[in-house]
Amino acid sequence: MGPFSNFLAAVQDIDNTPLNGGLEPLYDAIYLSLLNVCDPTMLEYQVSDLQWRYSNISDPIIPAWEVNWREDASRVIVVFTDEMGQSFLAPPGGPTTKGDAISQEIVVNAINGTEDLKVFVFSPEGTKVFDASKYINGSWTQWPAGWLALTVAGDAGEWYQITPDASVMFNNLMQVLEDTACSVSDE
Repeated sequence: MGPFSNFLAAVQDIDNTPLNGGLEPLYDAIYLSLLNVCDPTMLEYQVSDLQWRYSNISDPIIPAWEVNWREDASRVIVVFTDEMGQSFLAPPGGPTTKGDAISQEIVVNAINGTEDLKVFVFSPEGTKVFDASKYINGSWTQWPAGWLALTVAGDAGEWYQITPDASVMFNNLMQVLEDTACSVSDE
């Protein structure tokens, strides 16, 4: 955590920031972030059930992954990505050569099981609603891997198209802040 002004400066300088991408397990990150605030009946897996498909790719490691949500917090998750939704967690009891344990449906259920949560996603148009395909057991299988479903779950956030135009991104981010941190509670 740091001053919001540092975050804004980083967003405005994104074109000059060296990025090292490739593995973007954002479905996993969202799911893991909700484990301690989600209704347990809405969770497909507990933290002890999960392991990375490859070697440990998170910091902190899975058992130590916990977001310290305040009990009275209005919870907000903001995702910036150029990828479809992905999981690199292996299903429990299976080999770690297979990933995709956390599907869109599993993340949506966790979002729906968490009070006062809004998810906002900035991604390319082509990932808003997206079906991924994978060759499994001799045939192609498709599954939902888009972002829109996550933003309409829970207390309904919003999907935004990611763009290289810093002013558009800034204005959209300010809309997120206005809708969440700066809004007046109905209570």
